[in-house]
Amino acid sequence: MLKLIQILFDIALLRRGPQDLPRSWLIFYAAMALWFGGILVTMLILPDVSYAALGRAIAGWLASLGLFAVIISVAGKPERILQALSAIMGAGAVIMFGQILADLLSILLNNSGNLFVREALLFWAVFVKGYILAAAIDVKALVGVMLSVAVFAARIAVSHSLAVS
Repeated sequence: MLKLIQILFDIALLRRGPQDLPRSWLIFYAAMALWFGGILVTMLILPDVSYAALGRAIAGWLASLGLFAVIISVAGKPERILQALSAIMGAGAVIMFGQILADLLSILLNNSGNLFVREALLFWAVFVKGYILAAAIDVKALVGVMLSVAVFAARIAVSHSLAVS
């Protein structure tokens, strides 16, 4: 598990790509567990997060995973979906734990400086997912990042549409 976390950390820092993960459902489920673990920790340290907001966030996240899978499939690389989604979830979990660390430091230091760090890490996560997508479909990083921004916008739209209904 430590080796997997190291690879995911390297992917989050753009030192590796999804091709460095084994094509395995076990890796996929481990990455998903790390992501859900981050959600659980977030719920524990930020008690003002409601279950409804959590449900909307998870629905948006699942929609974005589906969109990433569709993009990879339409690009003619369906055999890379498992590795790419594992990398997206796993690197996202690593970045989420960075956000959690910022939240914990903010709580311990009694300041609100974590908002900037959280937003900067969110921006970085979109960039990392674009990098992963670019590697998965063999396009330039800029194209992958633009597609990742579009997926992020769709994710926000899904989450907000659930909040309205």
